[in-house]
Amino acid sequence: MVAENTRTAAPEPVGGDVQLATFNVLNYFTTTGDELAGCTYYSDRAGDPVSVRGGCDARGAAEQEDLERQQAKIVAAIDALDAEVVSLEEIENSAKFGKDRDQALSELVDALNTAAGSEVWAYVPSPAERPAPEAEDVIRTAFIYKPAALETVGGSVILQDDENFDNAREPLAQTFRPVGRTGAEDFTVVVNHFKSKGSAPDSGPNADTGNGAGAWNADRTTQAQAPVTLTEQVKRTRGTDRILLTGDFNAYDQEDPMRVLHEAGYVNLAPAGEHSYAFNGMVGSLDHVLARRGRDRDRLGRLGDQRPRVRRPGVQPAQPQRDRPLHGRPLPRLRPQPGDRGPAPRRR
Repeated sequence: MVAENTRTAAPEPVGGDVQLATFNVLNYFTTTGDELAGCTYYSDRAGDPVSVRGGCDARGAAEQEDLERQQAKIVAAIDALDAEVVSLEEIENSAKFGKDRDQALSELVDALNTAAGSEVWAYVPSPAERPAPEAEDVIRTAFIYKPAALETVGGSVILQDDENFDNAREPLAQTFRPVGRTGAEDFTVVVNHFKSKGSAPDSGPNADTGNGAGAWNADRTTQAQAPVTLTEQVKRTRGTDRILLTGDFNAYDQEDPMRVLHEAGYVNLAPAGEHSYAFNGMVGSLDHVLARRGRDRDRLGRLGDQRPRVRRPGVQPAQPQRDRPLHGRPLPRLRPQPGDRGPAPRRR
């Protein structure tokens, strides 16, 4: 047996006129643990705190130096995607810390532009109509994009559903238009982040039954109806049926939540045999990019097993490879090596 790293330096080219990626930034918090009272930490071998373990609302870096290390890795990874629009999951909801909701998102974009040497990236502002801060999680979803390639059409939209998303993040939608094109080329992306598979209740419909789906399968299945509802709303208000669903669904492609989306007419665009995480010698995908089957999918571009077959203008997913555990949480950094410090496990 020969062990080797098969990770490529960047995703393979996918073709099309616009490339779309989805990226879990694994608890990117610009509010560091040392700014808050009560935080406990994961520490490195020297006993230096590196990421928040609990005791406070922060979930990311312990101190500024840890944030800078995490941020540098995220910026390098996003740059390597070579995508024009990226949906993000697990970025800090800065409103939970008394700041503008987009503060952390803005700082990430600033870091991307600093690395690029010019104003290459922009972020989609939070909508005015959104859940109250106390009803939201400390992590959220977001969009960043390249204004030289795309412009936004209208503002972003969050589906407000406190009943079904009291333990997850409501879907967020934004319509984009390629620069210099007409409304006929508009497309909408809906980013999702369903309930994780961990922290199982002892009984009830969300208990881990041992069938491989993990905990909270019932809630994720209900949550899967939400992007379908939101896309119907967007179709009416934005006048486009070119819609992609992206994000961290915390479900494998043939599990119940994904079947809800398949039955609603959405198909997974990932080439066969490609996966988005590796953990304990196993691979799989809890992150997905989906488009409607048939005509809508053809207009957005078509993926083959290895290389895309594109009908221009096309929008193609450029999913990053990243280390993900079997049950949808970041790898716990209980004893990280110096210089390789990561975020704490997410808890929702």
